[in-house]
Amino acid sequence: MNIKYVVIGILFSLIVINQSVLSVTPCDDNTGFTTQTANWQAPYIDGGGSVQYSYKDVGTDMSLKIDWSTYSKTNLLLSNKVIKDQLVKKIMQDVANLQGASSNPSYVKLYFTSKCVARLKTVYLLEQSPSLDCCPEGFNVPENLIETLTFEGNTRRVIKKYAWVDCGEKCCVLSYKFNWDYFDNWVFESSSYSAASNCDPLSSYTDCLTNQPIPCNGGCSGYGE
Repeated sequence: MNIKYVVIGILFSLIVINQSVLSVTPCDDNTGFTTQTANWQAPYIDGGGSVQYSYKDVGTDMSLKIDWSTYSKTNLLLSNKVIKDQLVKKIMQDVANLQGASSNPSYVKLYFTSKCVARLKTVYLLEQSPSLDCCPEGFNVPENLIETLTFEGNTRRVIKKYAWVDCGEKCCVLSYKFNWDYFDNWVFESSSYSAASNCDPLSSYTDCLTNQPIPCNGGCSGYGE
C-alpha cells in the first residue's frame, strides 16, 4: 500500500467534510428543538390566530424557528400582518420566560430563510417592428414587456426592461433582547436583524450586453413567512 496516496486520500476527505460542515447554517439546524403551538386571542373581539414554533436553549440565548405553513386565523377583521406581529411578540415573550431571571438579559433569536434576487435586464430593438436582441439565458421574457418608445436623434433605439428573479436563499436572524424587571417579568428592550449566511455574490445569469455575471443580493426583513 502506498502511504502517500492514503494520506492524500484522508486529507481530501477531511476537506470535503469540513466544507460540508461550513455550508450548514443555523437555519438548517433542526436538532434538539422542542415544538409548541402559540395561540393569540384578539382583545375585545372574537378570534385571533395560531402557529407552531420550535425553540432550543443554546446557553447564551434561545434559538427559535416558526413554521408559517401551520399559521391559521379565526379573526376576519384583522389583517394577517397584525395577527402575525402579535403571534411573534407572544412567542418571543414565552420563549424568553423559559430562561428565567438567571439569564438576565435574555436573547431570543428567530432564524429564517430569505430569498436572494438578481435584477435581469432585457433589451429590445425598435425598428419597423420590435425584435428581441438579447436576454439572459434561462429567463423567459413576458410578451407584455414590449412597449413603443421614441428617442429623438437615435437611429438605433432600444427599450430596456428589468425583472427580479430568485437566485438562492440566505439565513437571517431577528434578535430580541429582554430584561428582567423588579416584578419578575421580561420587558422588551430592542430588536435587530442580521445575516447568518450570505447570498452567493453572483447569480447564474449573465448580462446580455456585457456578458458579465449578474450580482445576487438579498436583505433580511419580516419573520420568514
